[in-house]
Amino acid sequence: MPWSLPDAGFYSRRENTAEHSWHVALFALVLAPHAAERIDVLRVVSMLLIYDLVEIDCGDTPLFDEVEPARRPRVRAVAARRLFGMLPTKAGDRISCALA
Repeated sequence: MPWSLPDAGFYSRRENTAEHSWHVALFALVLAPHAAERIDVLRVVSMLLIYDLVEIDCGDTPLFDEVEPARRPRVRAVAARRLFGMLPTKAGDRISCALA
């Protein structure tokens, strides 16, 4: 679920998916130098963007949603297979592996 964006101290609207993806990718870039261990920032940003791409397709489920938490991984896997299946095999396999 995208976060609400602050406006003069109040939450005026929900961020859209593009804003959310941009924010988390930027967080990774900004925070990487402060990590206790060296991290592969390109891999982290790739994982974040691919994760969000799948969420766009299957819908976002709030972390604390208790309605169907067991169903969430299955729905995401179906969406990922569908999306990555549209790509040439090597590209789809490479992107799928980025989430592993």
